[in-house]
Amino acid sequence: MNDFFNVVNDITPLQKEEQMALAKAVRIRHLDLGDAWIKEGMSTHQLAFVSEGYIRKYYLRNGREVTDGFFFDNAFAGDLPGLLARRPALCHLVAMEPTELFLLSFDSLEAMAQKYRAIERFLRSVVTQDFVQFYHRHLGLHVTPAHERYAQLLHQQPLVTQRAEPYHIASYLGITLQQLSRARGAIKKPG
Repeated sequence: MNDFFNVVNDITPLQKEEQMALAKAVRIRHLDLGDAWIKEGMSTHQLAFVSEGYIRKYYLRNGREVTDGFFFDNAFAGDLPGLLARRPALCHLVAMEPTELFLLSFDSLEAMAQKYRAIERFLRSVVTQDFVQFYHRHLGLHVTPAHERYAQLLHQQPLVTQRAEPYHIASYLGITLQQLSRARGAIKKPG
């Protein structure tokens, strides 16, 4: 649980009492390769910290999976739009390798945020970071060339090429495998 609190304290420092309240709220869940944590249509009521492993977020469009996110070790994951709107998930979150999640009830987090200012800041920061990432990705799909989107992904998530399948990376970037190959080539070329 040390990595969890290191990440949380990097976002906003917590006092001992606040850390104890969070620790009591954590539920641990282990997922095997291919296990779904969240499926489309499920009510979502938890935020997860990926203690170890890899979760891929995707949605279905015309029967095809479209990757919407990669969550590796020490990252927070969830369907924040579903959590915030209290609506069923529109996406799937699936373990792409054996994964350990620290689950936090969103209702418990909101209750703690009422009592502890630092937890309120932490929760607000997680939601804000998710929105900003979504906004930049959405905008990038429309205005940024594929090789630049690929370079940005490598900068933001350097483990992605080691742990994610190329077709999932291509899907996330909104390109074909052939375009991904060209983007990789453009990144490797000097100047």
